Amino acid sequence: MFFSAWLRRRWCRRACGAALIEAAGPLRPPHWAAAVAMTLRPVSTTRPAGSGPKRAALKRWTLLVDPFGSLKVRLPCDVSVKALDPHGYPSADRAFVAVTCAAGRSTSRSPDDGLTVEYDETLKRMVVGSDTLPGDVRVDVVVPLKFDLDIGTSHKGCVKIKNMECDNCQVDTENGTTILNSLKANTVKVHSRGGKVICLGTIYGNVDIQTSNNVEINKLQGSTMNILTTDGALKTKYIYAESSHLSSSIGNIELGSIHGNVTVQTNAGTIKIGSSDGCLKASTQQGDLDVYISQLEAVDLFSQDGSIALKVPISLKAELKLSGAKVEVSPEIHLQNIQSNTDQGHQTIHAFLNSEGGSNPLIKAHAGRGMLNLKSQTWIDSLNLKLV
Repeated sequence: MFFSAWLRRRWCRRACGAALIEAAGPLRPPHWAAAVAMTLRPVSTTRPAGSGPKRAALKRWTLLVDPFGSLKVRLPCDVSVKALDPHGYPSADRAFVAVTCAAGRSTSRSPDDGLTVEYDETLKRMVVGSDTLPGDVRVDVVVPLKFDLDIGTSHKGCVKIKNMECDNCQVDTENGTTILNSLKANTVKVHSRGGKVICLGTIYGNVDIQTSNNVEINKLQGSTMNILTTDGALKTKYIYAESSHLSSSIGNIELGSIHGNVTVQTNAGTIKIGSSDGCLKASTQQGDLDVYISQLEAVDLFSQDGSIALKVPISLKAELKLSGAKVEVSPEIHLQNIQSNTDQGHQTIHAFLNSEGGSNPLIKAHAGRGMLNLKSQTWIDSLNLKLV
């Protein structure tokens, strides 16, 4: 009884059909309890990776949950979500919540006042919510790997999600940054009024990202991708998808390796594509285009005021329709059946690359007021490898 009193466990009846196992604040065990405590499994050891100020746990919860449930979060502060350790909990029937703040923080009231942590056994839904938590508090949540996620933050609350596999993942923020790290889902939606969106590792699924800030992506793989930023820059390393649409109103777009049917659009920014394999349509009103076509089905490039640098493998076979204020073709490029015309300071070339005609994929490139340059490039050169 004395040991139970020391732990200050509060056993609760099922609330909304859930079993809340433990809710306890920071503990101060007597000197003899250290050896006994070594045999206990910790409630949670959640701590996001990366350097930063040390944080103190203010309160922790442990809940019994269904392995295939869902998590709904509505908070005005930072929140992190990661998968439960499958080796430590093979039944995948636990969820952990921890409220942390900067070490040494002083306050007149408990920073976790007003925080709701519930689990509805009928709906198999876990809810973590508050309107009153201070902004310097962070809520760390650990749930089973297959939990669906519906995460929302207000003000500058950031969201971090790592190593989850679910059917649906939805994130809504106001001005906080969203970081997705190694996520597998059928659908991934991230909508933010003004926060950055960062995707680390590989994100599997049909992805929809909308924000007014910068978007940085390592690798996307799925059927459909829709990436939209109104005022920010958009940068990706790899996209493998059947259909992708990427746009920015005024920001630059820089894509590494893209595969499938891809549409890229910006009004005032530039577009740079390291390697395109598939159908590509890229357009900008005021910026330049720099594109390498590794393999193609059909390509349509357009810049009203900027220039176009079009790079292709020297052995590529294609039909070309090129136009610009001036069209330059590098000497190593061998064109056949050339038809060239200049009218009112605008040059047009229709020709075939490494072919005398026939049914070859079409490359159209139009620079309204700028120069168009066609030259060869190898696949190795497109990787931008640097010798150390």
